[in-house]
Amino acid sequence: MCFLVLILAITLPLLSQNRNPYIPQNLSIWLQTGGGANIVHSADMGASPMHYVGGGLSTTQGGTMIWNRCQAHLESRALANVELNKASGNIFAFGYDGRAEFLYRCYDYKDLHVWAGGATQAYIDIKYYPQLMNASVGGSIFFNLHATGMVQLDFLPFFDFNHNLFSIYGKLSLPLLGSVTRPGFAYMDNYTSSLNLTNSFFQEYQTDFMAFPGVNTDVGLFLNLLNKNKIGLTYRWDYLTTRHTGCYRFDHAAHTFNVVFLFNIF
Repeated sequence: MCFLVLILAITLPLLSQNRNPYIPQNLSIWLQTGGGANIVHSADMGASPMHYVGGGLSTTQGGTMIWNRCQAHLESRALANVELNKASGNIFAFGYDGRAEFLYRCYDYKDLHVWAGGATQAYIDIKYYPQLMNASVGGSIFFNLHATGMVQLDFLPFFDFNHNLFSIYGKLSLPLLGSVTRPGFAYMDNYTSSLNLTNSFFQEYQTDFMAFPGVNTDVGLFLNLLNKNKIGLTYRWDYLTTRHTGCYRFDHAAHTFNVVFLFNIF
């Protein structure tokens, strides 16, 4: 972490100053990396009729492009957790969250900015239940369409009042419509019936559609360095649920505390 902070503080200023003449002057691009710790709460009644609570680690990679009043953001997150229930049973849970987001800056008041737009999300949830032996792996695949809003405040002017040292933001992303694909046999892959993964996916999996299958919130504080690189601390809460869609209910909530580094390349 200290190494990344040092790199952020001293590198890439030349790329920002000597811009390629074919790149628009109002275009800025950041590459993102980071990671943090998770606290998760999950329940998959098709696999185990108990609630599980645990923790683990996550990693994040992505990129952000801003031009005029528009912002496009791509993000890829991976989560790995160990969860326990009241009966001292444990599971190993893995998640992948991919997101493509577009926001438009629709309102400005001095250093206060309001963004609105939408996003697409793909979330893959895989859980391993050691105590269930041959039917020990459960999986769910979500695809969601989000409406997204964000409020951002830049503050603490510095360097002749042309640069704000800090930015704080809050983001709410609400999935309006989603789908979930899950195995049909107890919501777990049944490899005793077929070892052919293709047949298992297309013949035994079922897909259901839902309205408002969860919510995502994100708040963070960023230090804006003079070379346009950024260091941030963020907190995210992500919740996905099938409610009463399908035969068995699925719930997954994750609290993640992250350190984020943004490298400005244009």
